[in-house]
Amino acid sequence: MPETQPVQVTISGREYRLRVSEEQIGKVHQAAGLVNAGIEKYRASGSITMPGDALALCALELAMRLLSQPNSDFLTDARALGLLQALHKELSSYLSYHQLNP
Repeated sequence: MPETQPVQVTISGREYRLRVSEEQIGKVHQAAGLVNAGIEKYRASGSITMPGDALALCALELAMRLLSQPNSDFLTDARALGLLQALHKELSSYLSYHQLNP
């Protein structure tokens, strides 16, 4: 397991302390910057008054961007998980049927 380093980021005025691999430190700061920019965009629109709402909408927007990238590891993992869940459902159905009708 790679060695982790402490890193501190501020999101929506709150400080968070994390431990991440050294090569991920820059990405963590970039990600926090994206989240903060998204939160500020929703707050500036004037239609969002609760900080939690701005954070939720920002998370939704970033997840949508992630899902829109066809070569994303996350998307590949999500597809694989979906296929495995469908296979599990089919196998469970098959086994249930054959246990009741030997």
